Amino acid sequence: MKLKLRWPSSRGWLFAAVTGVAALALPYVLDAHVDHGFWDHVPGWWAWYGGLGCAVIVVVSKALGKAWLQKPEDFYGESDDAS
Repeated sequence: MKLKLRWPSSRGWLFAAVTGVAALALPYVLDAHVDHGFWDHVPGWWAWYGGLGCAVIVVVSKALGKAWLQKPEDFYGESDDAS
């Protein structure tokens, strides 16, 4: 079954435009920035922090998957292979 993608309606475009403008304007309207430490002044800190956090999530979930989810090939009994 092939999924056919449709072009967004005018309502969808309006929602995207309002959301985009709000995302760009809110940091200038609201002064919510508070220094939490030296890392707020390091260029690219949050990009590195997010990338490292993502890598940790991948590694931990892979280890948990191997430990808890994967079962041996003959988990449900003997295989029916005649070889």
